[in-house]
Amino acid sequence: MGNSVEIDWEQGTVTAERKLRSSGNSTVLTIPEEVYQSIGLQEGHQVEIVADKNDDVIRIQSVDESTGSD
Repeated sequence: MGNSVEIDWEQGTVTAERKLRSSGNSTVLTIPEEVYQSIGLQEGHQVEIVADKNDDVIRIQSVDESTGSD
């Protein structure tokens, strides 16, 4: 897959493969525009990152900014 983005309109999914990389003392993951825009996110929106080690999955989801969550 490389840096391509695959959109499956029938399943309602957008899939992309990316490589983690270092930036200073952090690890960086870029998210393609097609991925975050598919759920209505824009640059500057607040997201929550949840790692589920039982299922070996990392989920990134929108945070309802109207609740004041940070």
